[in-house]
Amino acid sequence: MQWQMWTAFGIFVGYAADLAFYAVPDKPGITGLNWRLMMGSAMLPAVIVFTFVFMCPESPRWYMSKGRHEKAYRSMCKLRYNKVQAARDIFYMHTLLLAEQESMKIGQNKVKEMFTVPRNRRAMQASEIVMFMQQVSAFVYHILGPIINLS
Repeated sequence: MQWQMWTAFGIFVGYAADLAFYAVPDKPGITGLNWRLMMGSAMLPAVIVFTFVFMCPESPRWYMSKGRHEKAYRSMCKLRYNKVQAARDIFYMHTLLLAEQESMKIGQNKVKEMFTVPRNRRAMQASEIVMFMQQVSAFVYHILGPIINLS
């Protein structure tokens, strides 16, 4: 449910950005400055995320998959409150990676199963429809809403 919460929060921030630029008056020679600033305001969260990416530690799972267990542990220590939790999660991650490698040896093809197993196919179709409609509705209300007064 985290992705839904943060998507709703993003929509809220979009509305707040639209409201902040709604009353911006036009400058001489620039017609519609407020909607241009509304369109540009969508770039601000992306720039913030882009700067924070460099502060994140490397993925412990990636380190584990490359056999760098010490670096994985140090990276996990940055993400957990204490070293016992980090050690627990590293052990669990190692166990899951072994199970994943074992399932690959059996010959299971996950991409093929996505389309050949009806349950997987229907779940993928449903999730794609939901994600697409969520993006379309966010676009309509965030971008087109202030322009054509949908509220």
